[in-house]
Amino acid sequence: MAVKKLHATAADRKEANRLACIKYRERHKEKIKKAQKKYREENKEKLRVNALAIYYNKKAAGTWNPKPRNKEKNRLTARLYVRAHAEKYKAHCHKRRALLKGENGSYTKSDVHELLKLQNYKCAYCKTSIRKTRHIDHIIPLSKGGNNSRKNIQLTCPDCNRRKSAKDPSDYARQCGLLI
Repeated sequence: MAVKKLHATAADRKEANRLACIKYRERHKEKIKKAQKKYREENKEKLRVNALAIYYNKKAAGTWNPKPRNKEKNRLTARLYVRAHAEKYKAHCHKRRALLKGENGSYTKSDVHELLKLQNYKCAYCKTSIRKTRHIDHIIPLSKGGNNSRKNIQLTCPDCNRRKSAKDPSDYARQCGLLI
């Protein structure tokens, strides 16, 4: 009776182990799925921090490429989303900028609509209509230590917001002739 060699080389053992793992995963799909879900729920913050670390390391190295395929389709989809949800997107961008600067606070789309009504659909500075186009302006700019809360935003026309830029609100009001 001949003795059969089970795994002659390391490559054979590695391949046999890989096939055994595949079979195990197929037989225990639900069990694995539940265990993974439980782990993700218990380690949400750890996973978030790790994902951010990977992102920033790859971005710093210049190797970050989130969606290499369908670039044009992805750009178009993103543009269409931004157009359809402009105020929501602006609020998201302002919140992100504030968080990066270490500030807190946020506002919602409904806060912007309330401000529109309070300002009678007019620019906070020049009083022109802002029904069609408007900018969300931080009264005290984020760069000067302002926060991103509802109390620190006002709605302005694009021209006034661009002119004000990151100026102090009282300086800009004086420049416009609103203060003496």
